[in-house]
Amino acid sequence: MLYQKLTRVIAKLSEGVELELQKRMNDLDNRARQSLDNIEQLSPHLDKLRIGLSRVEKYLSGDLEEKLEKSSKSLHEGLENAENIQQLLKVMFARVLEGNAELASVHDVSIRQATARANDEMGALASVVASAAASSAVLQQQMVSF
Repeated sequence: MLYQKLTRVIAKLSEGVELELQKRMNDLDNRARQSLDNIEQLSPHLDKLRIGLSRVEKYLSGDLEEKLEKSSKSLHEGLENAENIQQLLKVMFARVLEGNAELASVHDVSIRQATARANDEMGALASVVASAAASSAVLQQQMVSF
């Protein structure tokens, strides 16, 4: 009977740890999906940039001197925009990578904490089982004495 109770207590502890671990893993999955969504949102911007750069290349491949004289100001603005977009992309990629690193770190910490909690609880359970066994042995000796 004591062993059945101990088995139930251990089962409840295991279920609690499993539920907490599953919750953490679901949170990690959600964050990873959000990161992927953010990266996918960058694709249209990259396509627009690629198209814009292609247009600039076609524009420059014609009568270069004439077009350069007519569009010097426009070209400079386009280059500035491209640089701004490039800087924006760098910042966005850095943030995505930073978020992924932070996510991995949080995941690692949560797994360590869950493991530490499980180890602590198993130690406490072992202590309780040892105490119960000792008490049982003392009671058994007292019953035999009577």
